[in-house]
Amino acid sequence: MTRPKTSMILPLAVMIAALAVSGCARSQSEQDETASEAYNYGLFYADKGDIATAVAWFDEAIRMMPDNSDAYVARGVAKAQLGDPGAAVMDLSHGIRANPESARAYHERGMLYIRAGALELAIADFSDALRIEPDRNLYSKRGYAYMKQGNGQAALQDFNMAVQQNPNSSEAYNHRGFLYLQAGKLEAAMADMNRALELNPKFTDAYNTRGLISTHARQWEAALKDFNTALQLQPGFKQVIDNRAHVLAQLGQSEQPDVEPAAGKDGGVVMAPDDEPPVPAEAPEPAPNME
Repeated sequence: MTRPKTSMILPLAVMIAALAVSGCARSQSEQDETASEAYNYGLFYADKGDIATAVAWFDEAIRMMPDNSDAYVARGVAKAQLGDPGAAVMDLSHGIRANPESARAYHERGMLYIRAGALELAIADFSDALRIEPDRNLYSKRGYAYMKQGNGQAALQDFNMAVQQNPNSSEAYNHRGFLYLQAGKLEAAMADMNRALELNPKFTDAYNTRGLISTHARQWEAALKDFNTALQLQPGFKQVIDNRAHVLAQLGQSEQPDVEPAAGKDGGVVMAPDDEPPVPAEAPEPAPNME
């Protein structure tokens, strides 16, 4: 990330006012340079985790350069972080109109669509991003959308491509392993989950999925071990708690206090590293078509 040129970070209102006043007397090229500086300030504050201030700087960059695709995309990402996906999609769409070849804009908008359950739109955006700039990580994300859609064949093709292009992607192995589990291919599923955990020993979702594989194979002790590890890494993971309770019932045991979830924490799906879309942690859905 490019650090702002100004040597001292002045209060936001003062800096924006100074840029606005100076912009009135500047040529277009000078104003574009000022807009770029405002954009860099936005990146600087976003990198520091001050998202609200980053948005204010991106606002100023867009005010001075309304066709600045990068600023729209950056502001869209920031607004998503602030919990406003609708505004984020609008900004990312503006970014795409300003620059139809912005792979990042399609990528980020696809992520928002997939979280909203708009799978067709997500697949279209991921496909556009891959057309513009092939990204090995995007194959895994598009494959996840296909898997959620029930298109196992397309999902498997994308997961295979993701693994082929990046053999060290724990996310790709995790997604493909869950797809195999859905299809009842337990041996292949177990191999992929073992590989995912070899690459990332703290991958909570992978422990849960491997526990589900062992559950389906009626290997209760192995399943319990993985569910316990998942809860140690992510206390309060409700779906793991439910899966573990089922295994304990099969073993004729009661809850074990040493792995009880922390009070007040809510369960739910766990985001994979690199902001990957989550793999469902509940029992597998009906097997997708992988013919």
